[in-house]
Amino acid sequence: GLASSWVRAEDGRSWTFTLRQEARWSNGRSVTAAQVAASMRRALDPAVGSEYAYMLHVIAGARGWNAHGKAAAALRGQSREPGLIERLRMLHRSAGGRPQRIDVRRLPSTEPVLEALEAAKGPRLREALTGRRVRWTPSELEGLLTDLERFAEHLQWSHTKARTEFGRSLGVVAIDARTVRIDLARPHPRLLDVLALPVAAVVPPAALGGGRDESPWWAEVDAPVTGPYRLVRFDPRPKAGGLIAELRRNDVYWDAASVRQPRFAFVSVADPYDSLNRFTKKQLDWVSDWPREVTPALRKAPELRVAEAAIVYYFVLNCAHPALRDVRVRRALAMSLDRKAMLRELRGFKLHRPAETLVPASLPGYVPPPGLPFDPEGARELLAAAGHPGGKGLPPIQILYNTNQAHYEVARFTAAQWRSHLGVDVTTRNEEWSLYLDSRREGRFAACRAGWISDYADATDFLDLFTGTSLQNHSRWSDPRFDALLAEAREMHESRPRARLLANAEKLLLESAPCVPVYWYGVADLVQSWVKGFRTRADGDTVIHNTLSRHPLRGLWIER
Repeated sequence: GLASSWVRAEDGRSWTFTLRQEARWSNGRSVTAAQVAASMRRALDPAVGSEYAYMLHVIAGARGWNAHGKAAAALRGQSREPGLIERLRMLHRSAGGRPQRIDVRRLPSTEPVLEALEAAKGPRLREALTGRRVRWTPSELEGLLTDLERFAEHLQWSHTKARTEFGRSLGVVAIDARTVRIDLARPHPRLLDVLALPVAAVVPPAALGGGRDESPWWAEVDAPVTGPYRLVRFDPRPKAGGLIAELRRNDVYWDAASVRQPRFAFVSVADPYDSLNRFTKKQLDWVSDWPREVTPALRKAPELRVAEAAIVYYFVLNCAHPALRDVRVRRALAMSLDRKAMLRELRGFKLHRPAETLVPASLPGYVPPPGLPFDPEGARELLAAAGHPGGKGLPPIQILYNTNQAHYEVARFTAAQWRSHLGVDVTTRNEEWSLYLDSRREGRFAACRAGWISDYADATDFLDLFTGTSLQNHSRWSDPRFDALLAEAREMHESRPRARLLANAEKLLLESAPCVPVYWYGVADLVQSWVKGFRTRADGDTVIHNTLSRHPLRGLWIER
């Protein structure tokens, strides 16, 4: 939409984009390469605090600018708050020369350091920060403290360099008014998908502190917004049934001639029953929310559009938990869950598909390896081989989930399956969202419900969750072979060999069973027959693949 062409260097580490001559903000002014570079710098600015900035860390210098300064401060401490190094030193002194058990991941100030984990060098440092090692002799702890001090120096140097250069001569560079070069820290086969995410969007000059005649608050209705439509009305707190936003066709958009629908209106409907009622009365053209229990009755309705989304529901297994250290126990749990029965029996789950692999099978160009099928007899044999026939002697297992009716039903069904098929002692525990996140991060669980919505349609977006450096990897499992396969796949551009590498990585993951895939989501919309251009067609019970469930407004129009 913004670039007319682009060229990737042979090694995949540099991309050069030529902006469209006719690319304009909705106020008619040109979009420039300097604005692209400045927007990327702003998105990664640690003072802005974008939660999605990590998606751009593949760009050279981006992690240094966004995360390394915070990590260095967390290691060294600030504002009278001791950093991670001083906390470890105090623990070391209090131990009086005795060996001790310290899980570095559970100490305050650690999280910003984990965001910089990819820059950590040396096995001792990586073992400490990933939680793979928790027992330390006095001399080993002394060595770790030395490693952390050197790490802090490196991070501070990296941040200082990026603070000066990123978006200017490092990472994202405006070569001239219409040419942008993006240099990468490592090749990324799906860079174009990353650059299409909102975090990488170009923002108007007013957001960058430029242009006196621009609105000081660039997100106001009359502010410049690039794209096929312009925002003409916006109410962040509309009344029930009221208008949230109104969009009208942007006449200065470079391809305005192909934009068929002149207007879109977004309406606030809080009650899903009201949403369905208004759709039935033909007062709404497109709705995505209605009562779950009504879905089975809608399965044959021509207005129902179903897509198998790139979203997975799974359980994380804490491999450091006394009950789950043996891979045979973890595999037994995965093989004793009847996913088909779950989706058949639970109300409102009829659009989902049972998942035996983590990566959804709907991703284009990817063939997942065989998963761990429902095999209760084989699961019992594995549990017996691990020394726990009929669950005897196995420590209790508790399933953690965040407070939600659907999560409660899945956890209760899973607990009943593990009890009946394996004889293990299983309970469930729910926590409100913030406490649940703390418990996941600190490892206060045996099994924990989790989910992942793909940012782009690629297997790495799921498999990266379980690398040794991933902040999302709460399983306490890591395998250098798994990490190496993903690293090799990142350097590869040929799609078929790359897909085989990724499938081998997932095979290794499933064999080690740090997670139990449960189901892949089906995403549904109700769309009136006169709405044309919708990217999921109605076709009875057939699942249509639109894995990211995206329906660009520029491709929709009303015909009646």
